[in-house]
Amino acid sequence: MAIESEDVVMKLVREGKPQEIANIIWAMARLGHEAPSLARAIESKEVVTKLMRKGNSQDIANIIWAMATLGH
Repeated sequence: MAIESEDVVMKLVREGKPQEIANIIWAMARLGHEAPSLARAIESKEVVTKLMRKGNSQDIANIIWAMATLGH
């Protein structure tokens, strides 16, 4: 399964821990892969709220860095 599959992305953002989400988007940014489906999902209000409630400052910083690096 590809990371850009809508089903995979939605499962990740719904069920994944903030660190798992951060690790994947960080890796995509390091590889220079835009990951548009993942970026759109991360930008949703529901996911941002989840990350702010359950994530730690390092997870959030990694996500912000990755999103900025990818131009989102």
